Amino acid sequence: MKNYNVYIKILFCFLLIVSCAKKEVKFYPSEREFNQGGKQIIDINKQNSTKEFYEELIINYNKKINSYVIINSPEKIKKIKISLLGNGLIKERNIITVYKDSIVTEEKTFNILKLEEVLEKHILNNKKSYFYSDSSSKAIISISPNNINSLGYLLSKVTDAFDNLKSKKAKDLQLNLFFNHLEF
Repeated sequence: MKNYNVYIKILFCFLLIVSCAKKEVKFYPSEREFNQGGKQIIDINKQNSTKEFYEELIINYNKKINSYVIINSPEKIKKIKISLLGNGLIKERNIITVYKDSIVTEEKTFNILKLEEVLEKHILNNKKSYFYSDSSSKAIISISPNNINSLGYLLSKVTDAFDNLKSKKAKDLQLNLFFNHLEF
């Protein structure tokens, strides 16, 4: 009986150590940007609707505060800056919009299963195709969730696809995410 208790205590300690291991933290667009200036973390789990989320973005925008969402998964933590498409001059070709099941570019609509492929075309285009971004720094991914629950799903899908692209192609890429509020 004593041997079992010792084994259980050892197993418990091992599991405790493993569970306390540091998770990888990813920043979008960058850690440097996250660490400078004012920022507000918006807990999407406490938002009742996309309209409420949008209103919080507007409040932060008016205060000149960057809005961030944190996605916590078992293996990593993602700190994601969410901006608003303003009244500035942005060429349509620099924007793709990601919905729950599709991606819309100026050229055509794609199934969400092609997200990695479309992101690569869009972000790494560098004026090769008229239908995709002028450069990687001008490439914008617009997120258009149909409800507040799909926001976390879309952010996870896009950041995962972006991480895969970044690991294969270029380490210095930054992800510019915007919240599409035109769907209310």
